Amino acid sequence: LFVLVVVVAATVETFTDDQLVWPAVSLVTTAGLAFLLPWRRVRPLLVVAVSFGTVSAIEVASILGDVEWDGLNAAAFMLVLPYALARWASGRDVGIGLGVVAVPIALSVVAGDQFGVNCRCRGWGEGAHAARPIASELSRNGSEERTACASARYSRRSAGSPARS
Repeated sequence: LFVLVVVVAATVETFTDDQLVWPAVSLVTTAGLAFLLPWRRVRPLLVVAVSFGTVSAIEVASILGDVEWDGLNAAAFMLVLPYALARWASGRDVGIGLGVVAVPIALSVVAGDQFGVNCRCRGWGEGAHAARPIASELSRNGSEERTACASARYSRRSAGSPARS
C-alpha cells in the first residue's frame, strides 16, 4: 500500500509541477526506489545503499550538467529508510549506512544548496530557490535563521503575506 501511495503521488506531482527539472528521471527514480520499500526491514543496508546511491548518482549528474535538480517531494518516503536501518540493521551496518546517507547531503552542499537540504517549500511565495540570496545574506550576517524554509518565510513576509508558524 505504501508503494502504491508513493507511486501515485510521484506520478501526480510529475504531471502537475511545471518547474520540475528532469521530470522523467525524477518519476522513474522515485517510483523505482519506492519498489524497494518492502525490503527495508529484511535488507535495510542494501535498500539504503541503493536508494541513496541512486540519489547521489543523479546529484553528481546534475552537478556535472550544471542543472539544479531537486527531485520530487514524493521522495520524502526515503526518510523512513534511515529509521529502518537503525531499527533492523546491526551496529556495523548502521554506521556504514549513515555514511551512505551522508553522501547525497554532501553533494547537495557542493551543488550550491547551502544547507544540505532541497526544500522547495511550496505555497510559500516564490519558494526556497528564490530565497537563496536571502539565506546566504542571513548566514553571512551570523543570523540564527539558517534554513532555506525560514528564508522562504522571510521572503513571503516581505511580499505582504502573513507568515506561517
